[in-house]
Amino acid sequence: MLPIVATTPLVIIPLAYWFDGDIPSRRSLVGGFVAVAGVVALTLVR
Repeated sequence: MLPIVATTPLVIIPLAYWFDGDIPSRRSLVGGFVAVAGVVALTLVR
């Protein structure tokens, strides 16, 4: 379940840009990257 939740920013940010024209901030891009990197790190540690 956690990998699905962590990849949500990767899906939502481009969709928001495409549908609404909302340009993502650097902070939101970094936050999405940190979320995905954290799940990858947790997966590799197991």
